[in-house]
Amino acid sequence: MRFGIAYSEVILLKLETGMAMASIAPTFLVGSLFVSCAISEKLFASILIFFYYTVNLYFF
Repeated sequence: MRFGIAYSEVILLKLETGMAMASIAPTFLVGSLFVSCAISEKLFASILIFFYYTVNLYFF
């Protein structure tokens, strides 16, 4: 339980720093778009890696 709380705090901190970076950008729209792209890129990469490993384990 304690670990879960700490982990969510870290995520919130990362989101806050992302929002701060976004507000520094020329317009907030472009900044938030950049932040969401970075998040989705990480998510996509992790899904791709997971898929790659499961396919390798399954077929080879």
